[in-house]
Amino acid sequence: MKMQKTEDHNSDRDIIENIDNSTQSNAITYTDDTYVEITLDVREDTVAVHSVKNASGANVEEAELQVLRLAKNLRKKQSFGTSVVRNTSIRMRQVAQELKRLATLKKQQPHPSRRFDRTNSVAAHHALKGLKFISKTDGGAGWAAVEKRFHELSATSDGLLPRAKFGECIGMNRESKEFAVELFDALARRRNITRNCISKVQLKEFWDQIANQCFDARLRTFFDMVDKNADGRISEEEVKEMMAVAIAIGVGIHILAHMTCDFPRLLKASPEKYKPMEPYFGYQPTSYWHFVKGVEGLSGILMVVLMAIAFTLATPWFRRNRIKLPRPLNKLTGFNAFWYSHHLFVIVYTLLIVHGIKLYLTKEWYMKTTWMYLAIPIILYSGERLLRAFRSSIKDVKILKVAVYPGNVLALHMSKPQGFKYKSGQYMFVNCAAVSPFEWHPFSITSAPGDNYVSIHIRTLGDWTSKLRAVFSEVCQPLPTGKSGHLVAECLQGENKNLPKVLIDGPYGAPAQDYKKYEVLLLVGLGIGATPMISIAKDIVNNMKAIEKEENNDLENRHEYIPSATSQKKRNFKSKRAYFYWVTREQGSFDWFKGIMNEIAEMDPKGVIEMHNYCTSVYEEGDARSALIAMIQSLQHAKNGVDIVSGTRVKSHFAKPNWRNVYKRIALNHSNARVGVFYCGAPALTKELRQLALDFSRKTSTKFDFHKENF
Repeated sequence: MKMQKTEDHNSDRDIIENIDNSTQSNAITYTDDTYVEITLDVREDTVAVHSVKNASGANVEEAELQVLRLAKNLRKKQSFGTSVVRNTSIRMRQVAQELKRLATLKKQQPHPSRRFDRTNSVAAHHALKGLKFISKTDGGAGWAAVEKRFHELSATSDGLLPRAKFGECIGMNRESKEFAVELFDALARRRNITRNCISKVQLKEFWDQIANQCFDARLRTFFDMVDKNADGRISEEEVKEMMAVAIAIGVGIHILAHMTCDFPRLLKASPEKYKPMEPYFGYQPTSYWHFVKGVEGLSGILMVVLMAIAFTLATPWFRRNRIKLPRPLNKLTGFNAFWYSHHLFVIVYTLLIVHGIKLYLTKEWYMKTTWMYLAIPIILYSGERLLRAFRSSIKDVKILKVAVYPGNVLALHMSKPQGFKYKSGQYMFVNCAAVSPFEWHPFSITSAPGDNYVSIHIRTLGDWTSKLRAVFSEVCQPLPTGKSGHLVAECLQGENKNLPKVLIDGPYGAPAQDYKKYEVLLLVGLGIGATPMISIAKDIVNNMKAIEKEENNDLENRHEYIPSATSQKKRNFKSKRAYFYWVTREQGSFDWFKGIMNEIAEMDPKGVIEMHNYCTSVYEEGDARSALIAMIQSLQHAKNGVDIVSGTRVKSHFAKPNWRNVYKRIALNHSNARVGVFYCGAPALTKELRQLALDFSRKTSTKFDFHKENF
């Protein structure tokens, strides 16, 4: 590595570059190390990073972050009585030492941590019985036979084992073929194998895992099979899918056991063998109809039919209207069909209790235990429904304002019930009898806890929300063209006494409510997912103003200290800086929170909250097709302080944000800090934001805690 220095009257540019096999005396050669090339601008008493390049093809993102942070720290230092040349030399030596440390940093093999062996516990012995994938032989003894079968099965496929023959290769019978395919897919997902065939080396890895008798290894294989999207997490949807499959398998085994074992034996039994069964079944049956027409048979068949209906209408194709059916069959699709069909479980549970009471071979009531398993869930569910009805009746609300925006968004401002306390980021359930007296739907609260009203913003995405918007649009007065920007209709309290009655229940907790635990926040809202973030941003400003006011009062009354609620709020409130990114497709969406964002900008003169609006339907910044828009936008914002795209004080950007650069800038500005990342929106962006949080937490001194709420 060699340093060259060129001086002029204005600046010094120091270039650090790699020279392999150099013979010059002032060059330092490092063997088997990673090198980077960095160009710095040294101007008087400051150092600025000009560029960072990778000289060996490795990933230099960590080095870049370290050097950027070092350069930033150097810019903050002041010179006291020393020459510019001497300061520059000292700073360059520090940079060189830092680069040397980064280049020579070796990855050390971590010492294996001592873990508690759960295999020997009593609970593990019971669990292992249900997690046996290969139990005939152990891994070492069984591999020889597996290897032999591999050579036989892969002889005609260029030494690769097809996915369909995996079960046969590891010794599973034909009845387990489907299970073997699922097992193959799970093991392949874990190793990012996308082909439908594997090599001998990969088969050995598969075998070592499934033949491992350790409890942790078997549990890992089980969760790999459940984790369909290979994101390392078992989501709510995957748990539901697993439970649905388990119920279907259990019902199938139950029916097959009766139809292929119990009932045929009763039908074909001789009179002598059947005689002990007469107290339980009466006269000997002559056909299967005898079992079907009884209470046991009818209740069982009805349960299967009702569960099949509920399961079918809960699939994404029906629930999200992906299947277009002709009238009147189109009523079978949509959220309403899903919601009402799921309430068939009330009938299913009733039939299940009846089915359990009418057990064939059990007469004593205390031996009929089905009701015992259902009692607690039914009590909890019934209690929750009764509590919701009670709370909604005592928390009466009045509609203060109704606004209908483009983009199918309805905003409701309601009076704040007495004792209704909530945190920003929480949500509540809303019921409108004019649409449906039974349905309750959750919506994030967009108002701040300090406001004297409660507001929600609802986007029409289904049957119920579409009807709700239509009901309020009918009673609201449409605005003339040009009034209130892009507002479609508006109605204030007192203008219309025929507003539909709305009931609320809540508040309920959500991931975003924990934002007060972090000094630095990254708030990301996708489309209507900005609703909880708006509440958080407004609450941060309100808290900062309250704390500032309290501090001013303390200065005026130093001689007398009086503890207050605001003093307690100051101790609990940690947020000092927030970055808010709102990404939406349409320009008209900015009208949803136009007033709130202007209010936040006016209340935040210190710039505690850095807000960014992104419109993805416009070409990205720097593109020639968006150059004219960007130029006019900059002139308008500089002259009047208003963005022409969003109509707010917040300047808009085009295309999608570069999330890696967003994380990088926050890591640079807040070293050794813990940043709370809160995302609300569609699941598509979740994986990228979570992975970036993990990457930057590992590579930098800034720790990112990711929280998400998907719509």
